[in-house]
Amino acid sequence: MPVFSCPVCKSGLERLSAVYRCRNGHSFDIAAQGYVNLLPSDKSRANAGDNAQMIAARSRFLNSGYYACLKDAVAMCVLKAVGKSGKQPLVVDAGCGEGYYTAGIADCLAAHGIAASVSGIDLSKRGIARASKRYKNVQFAVAGIFNMPYADNSADVIVSIFAPLCDSEFRRILKPSGTLIVVAPGRDHLLGLKRVLYDNPYLNDEDKYCPQGFRFINSQRIKKEITVKGEHIYDLFTMTPYFYNTPAGAAERLKDINELITPIDFIITELERL
Repeated sequence: MPVFSCPVCKSGLERLSAVYRCRNGHSFDIAAQGYVNLLPSDKSRANAGDNAQMIAARSRFLNSGYYACLKDAVAMCVLKAVGKSGKQPLVVDAGCGEGYYTAGIADCLAAHGIAASVSGIDLSKRGIARASKRYKNVQFAVAGIFNMPYADNSADVIVSIFAPLCDSEFRRILKPSGTLIVVAPGRDHLLGLKRVLYDNPYLNDEDKYCPQGFRFINSQRIKKEITVKGEHIYDLFTMTPYFYNTPAGAAERLKDINELITPIDFIITELERL
């Protein structure tokens, strides 16, 4: 079932053989990989979002299972949330990257016999192309968080994992009593990596997120220690913001180790739209 709305006139988009088209005649080509680009035609956005190096590194790292505990925990939160929704709920992953968590959600719902529409959007065309090519049970689009291509009151669940947050768009898209699931780094997340990179490693702030128009439901911490080996050490570094904010000399330290032991620490917050 098509889930997107037209970025020009906001009416619903119907998926045809090779395009999405709205009732006002606006059409958007479907790429060979299966996704649609719903960003405004602006050349400055052509290379927006994560670059190819970051996307490839994150794909290698995540597909090796290091963060599987987070994927499973988020999927179970979504499963619980759609239990109170109607038939064929819509689940939106806002800032889905290469689709690792999005596909995990879709697989979990399908395994429990729930015929949901699962959709993911991201600014990175490279990430969406990779996601759409690999995961055929999700509808992907190149689009931004601050102008999301979904109708008002259309989504049962929105998931945001290490992505920018737009309170107004989340309120607009979610149905009343819909669920917003936000994942943020906990206090000790990747402290082992930071101890290698920095002389004075810092702890993460943990700010409680509950924007206007939402009610806090639940918060849980997913924390464990992982051992990262070989090329996955540099993949982990490359997929984080530290890649852009760390002096080259400090980053070189990673190339001298074959094993990295670090805590991973995630805070999953569940909110209900009022």
